[in-house]
Amino acid sequence: MFLRNAWYVAAWSGEVTDTPLARTLLGEPVVLFRAGDGAPVALEDRCCHRQLPLSMGRVVDGGIQCGYHGLRFDAQGRCTGVPGQSAVPPGAAVRAYRLAERWGWVWIWMGDPARADESSIPDWWFMDHPGWKVVPGNGGRPIHTRSNYELITDNLLDLSHVGYVHPDTIGSDNVVNFPVRTERKADRVVMTRLMPDVEPPPFHRMAGGFEGNVDRWMIVEAALPALIDVDVGSAEVGGGALEGDRLQGIAYHALNAPTPETATTTHFFYAHARFFRTDSAEMDEVYRRDFYRIFMEDVAIVEAQQASLDRNPAAEWIDINVDAPGLAMRALLRERIAAEAAASAEAGAAIRNPRPKEIRMSAVVLLVELKMEEGRRGDFVARAQRHRELVLANEPACRRFDIVVPDGTDDVVRLYEVYDDQAAVDRHMQTDYMAAYRADTGSMVADRRIVTAVLANE
Repeated sequence: MFLRNAWYVAAWSGEVTDTPLARTLLGEPVVLFRAGDGAPVALEDRCCHRQLPLSMGRVVDGGIQCGYHGLRFDAQGRCTGVPGQSAVPPGAAVRAYRLAERWGWVWIWMGDPARADESSIPDWWFMDHPGWKVVPGNGGRPIHTRSNYELITDNLLDLSHVGYVHPDTIGSDNVVNFPVRTERKADRVVMTRLMPDVEPPPFHRMAGGFEGNVDRWMIVEAALPALIDVDVGSAEVGGGALEGDRLQGIAYHALNAPTPETATTTHFFYAHARFFRTDSAEMDEVYRRDFYRIFMEDVAIVEAQQASLDRNPAAEWIDINVDAPGLAMRALLRERIAAEAAASAEAGAAIRNPRPKEIRMSAVVLLVELKMEEGRRGDFVARAQRHRELVLANEPACRRFDIVVPDGTDDVVRLYEVYDDQAAVDRHMQTDYMAAYRADTGSMVADRRIVTAVLANE
């Protein structure tokens, strides 16, 4: 299970063009492209007609055209045209996702769009500051990693491994001799390890030109869901770096955004921002080449861990002192996921709504039974409640709209709607908020069945 009401990196900005980009995020197929005004767009990667991935189509007039029958969809996921006919079928839409573009990345919100708050994107300002030099990781593409994303978070919060995994670059034997301090905050965990008067690792000695010992620091801030800033460096002994003046010597940040593809695979985005030798093309190449090798050494570790977990998922884990930051982050993430699931379950706990309007004798009654994808019923009911409020506020011809969660099931929802006549039903199906509702909930529904659609006396 993933935390859905959170920002994840979906792509590097340069990856999103006028050619559709297919990417699976949190288990959901998504297509990314740029609209006519250059803004990034993310839609559910399927045509609502016959389910062909929209990523197999092409971008036309700022929207995307299905590669099978030519249906076109706009940036909101609404079908805007069907070749060979003048009318668009009611409910023809796919889900559109909230996006933001910042720090060279396109960020996506996979949960409730009403809760998307761009201020919760990390303030990694040094990724866009003239005093810092940024080198995109892996040439501006994610590393596809065959492991769960939390193994990557564990790895980055436990830098005691550098002496064993990266001995010829950023590792040294003395790291494990200094304890870590773990701070748990509302939405993040901070790991601090300060190492006064130590021998620098090979890369730091080369990059900083140090002739003797250094003061070295490792400060890792991991924000939910898995956005990790690794602030590291070395400076002359006694220069104040360990007291907070870290813009000296060699100071750099490794920015990491492992985005889950599935429960066992990850899109690993990373970049480096440095505050030293910012005009050196030679140092740029070191970060492109040598740090790619360092990251791939870590990828080999977490992929081997995942393979072992796949073989024996019940194997017991033991914990040691250096695990404290990772354990704190795992606990924080579990608590937030549980709270999100509880909120969805509360919203989905039986909602039979009172009749909002006078009932007249003749009416069209729609009874729709929906089978949910696993674990999505609470999300669906919460979204259906907001849709119901819009319908009852804007459509006088809707006399009743009930959302029923049957007892004894965990994946069924029934919608009971009453309208004055068929014309009212048709008008309802053509509203923008109906299209948005269908787009938002399309990936939550496994099967949809109209049990009753008749003219009846109530």
